[in-house]
Amino acid sequence: MATKKVDGALAAKAASAKKVAGEEGKDNSHKYSPKWKVPKNVATAADLLWQAQERKKVAQAAVDTIAAEESDLKAWLIETLPKSNAAGVTGKLCRVTVVKKEVPRAESWPKVYASIVSQYQSHMRKKDGQQDGAFALLQRRLGEGAVKEAWEAGLSIDGVGKFTAVTLSINKA
Repeated sequence: MATKKVDGALAAKAASAKKVAGEEGKDNSHKYSPKWKVPKNVATAADLLWQAQERKKVAQAAVDTIAAEESDLKAWLIETLPKSNAAGVTGKLCRVTVVKKEVPRAESWPKVYASIVSQYQSHMRKKDGQQDGAFALLQRRLGEGAVKEAWEAGLSIDGVGKFTAVTLSINKA
């Protein structure tokens, strides 16, 4: 079995993350360590943040243009290749083939939920150790809007806690 070589600079950085401000033995991985020199003046930092966001918007516009071109080309190829009786086409740089695969799509959410509940109850009665198997059909994410509405209505939801996310509000001066 081959072993990976660890980059010396990467290993040193990982080791130094635990030795911030002379606090050896403590986990300081949560502390912010920028990859550039942060200005001492917070107003300058705010302006630099604004400039970075503006540069990101310009770059994102370019990425969005490329993504639209990519999407259009994919759609055109998916539509055109089968009409030409070809399974694929080879250019100078790549080969493109049309691939078909079945993807799940909920046709009736109430029926999906009923099925999950039924399977869950069946597993609970059997006590076979697979108590949450049916819930694997769903992604683990709460609907923030629905939870917020319930909280505003004074309802509590079992198993749902609150976490305070800290963000910045940035407006042009």
